[in-house]
Amino acid sequence: MAIDLDTIDPLWLSEISDLDGILDAVKKIERWDESIAQKLDFAYRWKLYIALWDHAHVKEMETLSLHLESVAADASRKKILNGMSEAYATRWLAFQNVLHDRVVARHMEIPEEILNREHVCKIMEQIGEAKYVLQKDLGEKLALKPANLTRILNQLEDWELISRHKVGREKYLTFGPRALDYFPDAGREKRIAAAAAGQNSSSKEMGGIQDVFKSPFPNVVVVDFKSAA
Repeated sequence: MAIDLDTIDPLWLSEISDLDGILDAVKKIERWDESIAQKLDFAYRWKLYIALWDHAHVKEMETLSLHLESVAADASRKKILNGMSEAYATRWLAFQNVLHDRVVARHMEIPEEILNREHVCKIMEQIGEAKYVLQKDLGEKLALKPANLTRILNQLEDWELISRHKVGREKYLTFGPRALDYFPDAGREKRIAAAAAGQNSSSKEMGGIQDVFKSPFPNVVVVDFKSAA
């Protein structure tokens, strides 16, 4: 289905997975205006956020990165986009660089000093056993001061070993996409035992928290760029 960038709602545009279709629509633009650039900017910011927040697969990040380069690196298009109220082309190429860096980092081996740091194995074990762990509870279990725990978690999150999710005032920890590559046995025995018993203690304790994790934008205000222009 052809994409009409003049009339499409920016939120719908952000949900479209067919990046080739978006690129075809971009190539067909005969005259750029601010509203089209704003819609694309909204969509690209959303897609970047989701890719980083959801720790997207390498292939997905590479595909989005190449798409952004195809849209923003074209010389004539870049000149037009950077001449608007925002330097859109420069911004989208910055998004592309972020994705490229994340892909490169995903292929790097995690340093031994991170993996062997004190408390790291225990942290991964706690998360592996429960799937979801409240950050403050983890600090209490390991007798770690909040500042010390935060420093360790920052490093683990930077290397995508864990993910942090803020729900209200609470922070929950889950495995990141690289966790089982380096800690395949973390919490394994308890997970197997829970599965055999047909139980999921984390689901009972946390209610519908999984649904919250899937909604990084619970209250989205969609701007009608055409009428606002």
